[in-house]
Amino acid sequence: MSRFVDPPSRSLAAKHLRLLARYWVITFKEFTAYTWDVYLSLVQFGLYMARSFVFWWAVLGTAGAFGGWGLPEIALFTAVSYLPGAHELVWNFWNRASLSDKVLRGDLDKYLARPVHPLFALAAEDVNLAVFIRYGLPPLALVVVVARVYHLPVGAGSFVLGYLVLSLGKFALVLIRATVSMLAFRHGEVSQVQRFFFQLTAFGGYPVTAYPAALRAFLSYVLPVGFVATYPTLIMLGRSPTAPVLALAAALALAWLAVLTRAWRAAVAGYDSPGG
Repeated sequence: MSRFVDPPSRSLAAKHLRLLARYWVITFKEFTAYTWDVYLSLVQFGLYMARSFVFWWAVLGTAGAFGGWGLPEIALFTAVSYLPGAHELVWNFWNRASLSDKVLRGDLDKYLARPVHPLFALAAEDVNLAVFIRYGLPPLALVVVVARVYHLPVGAGSFVLGYLVLSLGKFALVLIRATVSMLAFRHGEVSQVQRFFFQLTAFGGYPVTAYPAALRAFLSYVLPVGFVATYPTLIMLGRSPTAPVLALAAALALAWLAVLTRAWRAAVAGYDSPGG
């Protein structure tokens, strides 16, 4: 296998992995530094999820069902919707310091000068192992509890397949967000565009199958918020064909990865550092 991979490629891949490992170590140290705060954050997030569950319990206690979703299915949907995507351990685009600020202040220069891909460095810097653990354990525990309490047919295999679809869907949304951020090279501040995008993704907080056909198609094929909770939950319950949904989620992620790559190249080609 090694003879088919040239040494520069192996060296570049190793640099990327070393950089990622450093971010993991740093964020894990942050996670274990203040044990009491960690426990409180887990409890707080658990209460946050419980608030969503109580809301649905109150609504469905009166309405009985929501677009064909009963309380057990909605409870599982709520837990699944809070799960972080697997890509968040490797690549993300949270932009704690927004790309707009980095472009306007010239901070982007330090990424362009690094011996790793600048887009990887920008996104990997926001990879946070502590956040992944904090926001991953409570919903995972809730999935197990809901499945057992309501005797839902959620097996290990169906959960893994559903989680894979969820991860691809959330990765596609991150890629869309990153592509939108490329507008910062031309227009500077794009925070309002990002907020507008966030408002659109909020539709995924409800099962998209309950929406009218046209809106459901938009939220599945154009803005793939249906893949972050609705379809993963249906797959876990055995109520949706797995292969077509998984293939579509993968196709959307790959398509947006190609769009982001082209947008990045076009944006950087016209980038002029404020520092000259």
